[in-house]
Amino acid sequence: MENRMKSHFQNLTFCPENFRYYSRTVHGYCSQIKLNIDGAFLKEKLHASIGGVFRNSSGKWIMGFTKSCYTTCPLQAELLALEQGLKLAVDMPFVAIEIESYSTDIIKMLIDENDSANACLLNCRSLMHRLKSPVIRHNFREGNAVADCLAKEAVKNFKPDKCYHLARPPLFAEAILEKDMQSLCFGIKQLSTSVCNSLVTLNNSNVLRDYVTSV
Repeated sequence: MENRMKSHFQNLTFCPENFRYYSRTVHGYCSQIKLNIDGAFLKEKLHASIGGVFRNSSGKWIMGFTKSCYTTCPLQAELLALEQGLKLAVDMPFVAIEIESYSTDIIKMLIDENDSANACLLNCRSLMHRLKSPVIRHNFREGNAVADCLAKEAVKNFKPDKCYHLARPPLFAEAILEKDMQSLCFGIKQLSTSVCNSLVTLNNSNVLRDYVTSV
C-alpha cells in the first residue's frame, strides 16, 4: 500500500493550501511502532544532544532515549539521533517500525546514494537495511514535539557520552505526549506548491492526508 500511495502522489501537483499538522501518524499509514527523533545544538559551546521516542500505534510510550555529546553542526546531531534510535530498534528488536524526523536534510541524505562521506550516515543506512528498510517520513517541528523536548532537556543538562534509556515518559514530556495520544491538531500551515510537492517526496503524512480528504 505504501508504494502504491507514494507512486500515486508523485504524479500530482499541489496548489497552495492550508494543511493541519499532527504529531501522530495518520491511521492507515501507521506501522506497529513509530520512532520520532530530534537533535539540539549549541553553536557557542559545540554542545549537542539527541532525543527519541518509540510509541505504539495508539501513541503510547514504549521507550525513549536522550544523550548529550559534542559535535560540529545541527545536521550531525540529527544524524546521531537517528543512529541511536536505529541501534535501539535493532537491539530490542523492533521488527516493524516507521521513523519521523523534522529534518528534511537527513531524509534527503539517506535517499542520495552518492552521499557516502559521513560515517554516521553510512552506519544509519546499514542499520536501516538490518531493519528491512523502514519508511522514514518528514513531520513538521510541531508534530515532532516529544523528541524535540527530550533533546532540548538533554542539552540544558549537559552530561556527555552517556545515553539514558527511558522506560517511562519524564514529567516535562507528559503533557506533550498526552496531546499526541489524543491526535490533537496543533495548527494550520500555508504551504506553497513547491513546498507541498517537496514534502510529498519526503513522505509527509499531513500533506498526503489533507489532500486525500479535500478531493
